[in-house]
Amino acid sequence: MAKLLCHVNRERAYFLSWSYNYDGTLAIVEFADGIKVIDPTLIKFEDEDHAMLCNIVKMDSERKKKKNA
Repeated sequence: MAKLLCHVNRERAYFLSWSYNYDGTLAIVEFADGIKVIDPTLIKFEDEDHAMLCNIVKMDSERKKKKNA
């Protein structure tokens, strides 16, 4: 199982998987003190894919500024 490094309320953790139920989508996350099921909106990913996304957004923003200048 692939683990993705993340933060939840400033606490470092690993995202493990999604859980789907009648209440909606939840996230299964591993913390130092155990595994918890949490609200996905609390997760801030810190993996390479997230870093690449941030760089793409930054480049797009810079292109838009140059185009509008």
